[in-house]
Amino acid sequence: MQLKRVQLQNSLNTRTTERDQLKTRLRFYEKPCLDGWWKFGTSCYFVSSTMDTGGGGQKACRAMGADDVIINSREEQIFIHGFKKNVWIGTYKKDGIWEWIGITLFKPTYWMEGEPNNMHDECVEISQTASDPLKSWKFAPCAIPKYWVCEKPFTP
Repeated sequence: MQLKRVQLQNSLNTRTTERDQLKTRLRFYEKPCLDGWWKFGTSCYFVSSTMDTGGGGQKACRAMGADDVIINSREEQIFIHGFKKNVWIGTYKKDGIWEWIGITLFKPTYWMEGEPNNMHDECVEISQTASDPLKSWKFAPCAIPKYWVCEKPFTP
């Protein structure tokens, strides 16, 4: 009788573990991105509620397993502009050359009228002063605090 009870308890423990694992997997599929993150295309995005410098935002993103947003399409540009905040994006000027974070190929396409200017600014923001989301990139000194957007791949 004792052996049967132990076997039943082991079976119950196994089923409970399996149930909990399935619940976790189900929650993952119900919510494609973590709380506070937005799903768009093949990525999840986090928009800060606090401001930081260009480098400070990048550090915060990396602490969350992400990086500054890299604009890869017209649709993504419109999506990020839609947050209605001046935000840093993941491009910077290093030794006079513009690069995306971790990628050397940079094809600037969404500059505001009069940008890029010849100032010595090193970071780029998506500015809400532009009414056209496809013409909203603006140079800005990296030390000026702005909101920031993190991006990481969506993995189901």
